[in-house]
Amino acid sequence: MRGWLRRLLGAAALTMITVLPAGARPGSETSLLPWATSPAQDSLAAARQELAKSNCERAIELLKTACGQEPHWLVPHEYLAVAYQVAGRTDEARAEYLALQRITGDWTLAGRCNASDRRDEVLQAEAEAIFLINQSRQAQKLSLLRPDPLLAICAREHSLQMRDEDFCGHFSPTPGCRAAFDRFRLLFGYLPAFVAENIARSQWGRGEKGMVERVTEIRRKFMASSGHRRNTLLPEAAQVGVGMALAPDGTFWITELLALAAGDSPAAPGTGAAGDTMAASASED
Repeated sequence: MRGWLRRLLGAAALTMITVLPAGARPGSETSLLPWATSPAQDSLAAARQELAKSNCERAIELLKTACGQEPHWLVPHEYLAVAYQVAGRTDEARAEYLALQRITGDWTLAGRCNASDRRDEVLQAEAEAIFLINQSRQAQKLSLLRPDPLLAICAREHSLQMRDEDFCGHFSPTPGCRAAFDRFRLLFGYLPAFVAENIARSQWGRGEKGMVERVTEIRRKFMASSGHRRNTLLPEAAQVGVGMALAPDGTFWITELLALAAGDSPAAPGTGAAGDTMAASASED
């Protein structure tokens, strides 16, 4: 565990991530800020209050302020993506989701990665998948989920392993990180309140249908499947991470992780209370 965490975050970050209080998370690879400065924290807290009251435009102003006060602190950007989507500013929401995914694009675990010439295409697909997950939740008047870059790395690593070892399933053959719960613990350094996982394998290719159409198809199939739909619409969830792996023949794997970190709360108004068990997971091949 310490080996690939060190490769991911660097030796200086290793101690930091293992001692973070529940719900806290690093800011970025180059500037890890487990605790931001007070002005940025105050702006974020005020923005969350405005989001809770559905005052999205005011929340967006405050979140932009927090981003300016601590440019390398990613948490305000996570909330900003959600606030844009709640406000109906879909282009800006998609752009913010993509920016967060791109931060993770060069991080690799166990030496696995997507081909460099198609990496940005995969990152765009991941960002669109997050947008569509939140769109599905918004339609049901549920809280939208914050895109968590570390959770995205965790999800992508599972997709890459499925690609490289040619399987489609929730359980990794690697001892110590077999289930989604194990993989979350190894990366974050603590146990979540729960984590739910959706996976799929499909054909992408370079044909007539592009990235958005393929990801939209997967989302439609997930919502038609009782297990995937249940995971997508878990009212307790607060964070989301999506990771994809693309093979040379156009086959792709997608892993969606929905989680509630201990002590965390949803980013925008919704229903339900925090649970303490791992949600059932489902897969489609």
